[in-house]
Amino acid sequence: VVTLAAEETTVKMTATLTIGTESLTKVFNVVVPAEGAAVEAVIYETGFEAPDFTAATAYNNESAKLVGPANFQWSILMGTPTTTSPLLGAQSVQMRWYTGKPNGYASTNFDVVDVTKVEFKAKAYSGTVLEVLISKDGGVTWISGQEYELTTSSIDYTYNILSSDLSGNFRIKFSLKTNSGRTDLAIDDVKIYGMVAPG
Repeated sequence: VVTLAAEETTVKMTATLTIGTESLTKVFNVVVPAEGAAVEAVIYETGFEAPDFTAATAYNNESAKLVGPANFQWSILMGTPTTTSPLLGAQSVQMRWYTGKPNGYASTNFDVVDVTKVEFKAKAYSGTVLEVLISKDGGVTWISGQEYELTTSSIDYTYNILSSDLSGNFRIKFSLKTNSGRTDLAIDDVKIYGMVAPG
């Protein structure tokens, strides 16, 4: 049984390994959170799967469309949930680039609170740049976050929220920023983390 302290505490742990006449001692400093302290946990996740997300094959919507379950819809421009080349499971969200058309994006149309980081899978034609942005005013304005140059392989990415932006309501946007002339950009397995109080 471990009793947590009233305040965050650093505990020093010492481990010694002995083999024959040789021994090695290591010291570890472990930060133990205070009792009742919030911990980082997944507060929202989606793989854009049916039946919550209806698959389609038309990607040239110049007006954003809302997809997904009530209260947790996504706004998607120049893209759709699709069964075409999914990154994980049966469906992914895919955005396309067309000459003379707006750059595509997929963004949450709902708020999440006190976000710390976002994990996701993505791939596209080489040279494609995906930007992850955040909004703290319901999607009226967007704060530039981090850019990722994608490859043709599905890779796991993490976007860490700056410490100055950690509190409040958030919306997350995945935006096609640049491309190499042709782009089938896919995202999947989105996990949004936040600080959650126990109990």
